[in-house]
Amino acid sequence: MKIYIGYEHYDDKKTLHNGFYHQFKDDFDIEEVDIHEHNNYYIFPINALYANTDVLEKYSFFGNSLSEKVLSDLQSNRCLLHINWITEAYRFNKDHMNRLYNFLFKNNISPKNILISSDNFQLKRDFKEWNTNDEINILELAVAETGVECDNNYVGFKRVAVDDAFNGEIRHSHILSVGRTPHNHRISLVDFYEKEGYGDDKILWSALWKNKRISEKYHWPSKIDESGIKHGSSDLDISQYNQNPYLHSYVEVVTETIYDGSAIQISDKPFKPFLNLLPFIYVSSAGSLEVLKSFGYKTFGSFIDESYDKIEDNKKRMDKIQSEIKRLCNMDRNELHTIYYSMRDLLIYNRNHFLEYGQDRVREDFINFLEKWRLSSG
Repeated sequence: MKIYIGYEHYDDKKTLHNGFYHQFKDDFDIEEVDIHEHNNYYIFPINALYANTDVLEKYSFFGNSLSEKVLSDLQSNRCLLHINWITEAYRFNKDHMNRLYNFLFKNNISPKNILISSDNFQLKRDFKEWNTNDEINILELAVAETGVECDNNYVGFKRVAVDDAFNGEIRHSHILSVGRTPHNHRISLVDFYEKEGYGDDKILWSALWKNKRISEKYHWPSKIDESGIKHGSSDLDISQYNQNPYLHSYVEVVTETIYDGSAIQISDKPFKPFLNLLPFIYVSSAGSLEVLKSFGYKTFGSFIDESYDKIEDNKKRMDKIQSEIKRLCNMDRNELHTIYYSMRDLLIYNRNHFLEYGQDRVREDFINFLEKWRLSSG
């Protein structure tokens, strides 16, 4: 499929955050164009970095800086304005949407020429609760599902071999729990680990805000300098068994960035244990497991009490999660080993589903949307 990405100031295109399209450079025939010299269909990206929602705030609203050319192309259905945020889940509010719709009405622009995409899987629900005009296009996309492996040792992105995962050996620890930044729900978990006095025979855990990292015997090596622990290095020998954390525990505690219910974020984090043959507890907003199941993955209700996913109250959900972690830590290691091996077919199914279908999901959803938009634009 041919996709034109249009720029107002073409010479500045390399300075813009445009990671969404760069991820699909091998899947689409993408051409970047100067909108002032282009009269065909094109996508005009409005890219938001990290937790930045300024593009929809009153003092920096993007609509105030669009040229007459972009406005004209939007009015004549030749332009799709794409607001995309792929690094974190975009959390809008009703004021943002009212500002956007007032802009569209004032400039006689059809909402069908606006696309909002994010890895926030409650955007559609939020729009419905706000009684917002439903003609605007919303794509809830887990862009991280396109691939989670990388070239360095970034917290276990490497894929374990099936024969290594099921080699018969008793593993060192019950649980793997990797913490990077000190969000409140991660702090709560670490406080719980410390209160219970869990050693690494129970939980292999890290908390980089505490300068606490899993021993390199059980985890990828890290670089440490006077500023503290870094995330990894590029000189990892991934063939070394002792440097793969997924082979030293039976369950992962996966902590999303967003837990408070303001978004249902599906980042790269749950796809790592899917790929690495590990069941997990998903410390995220209520309903997150249901989203993963809607993708076709199988979760672990026969082994883990997943009722926590239905608990809307954040504290009560955390209490339930901690109770389940405690139950798993109190299990006999041999019993845990037996249960893990009984899940072999399920774990391999999830990996295969990720490799055969998951990595194409975002691309196919985006292609299907673009084809429908072009048809509707005449």
